[in-house]
Amino acid sequence: MDINNYRRKGVIETEELLNLRTVEKSDIYELLQSARELKLKSRQGERLKKLAGKNIFLMTKNSFGKARLAFEIAVRSLDAHPISLPMGGKDI
Repeated sequence: MDINNYRRKGVIETEELLNLRTVEKSDIYELLQSARELKLKSRQGERLKKLAGKNIFLMTKNSFGKARLAFEIAVRSLDAHPISLPMGGKDI
């Protein structure tokens, strides 16, 4: 399915995004559409307050640089607080 032809339902069934293999295809499209809308609003200068004051956590298997930086910039642009932690093997 092409994301440009997707008709938004406005409902996401998945509560946690721990593994994309467990997320329904329709939920992924809903998230992508939401991201597109947030990006458009941001470009128009609208201040996004949905996540203001919330903590957003990113946990990865490996150490990372560019991905962590992109994550932190994106989360801060939504007025939330980024928390990132690389963990390996038994720590997870």
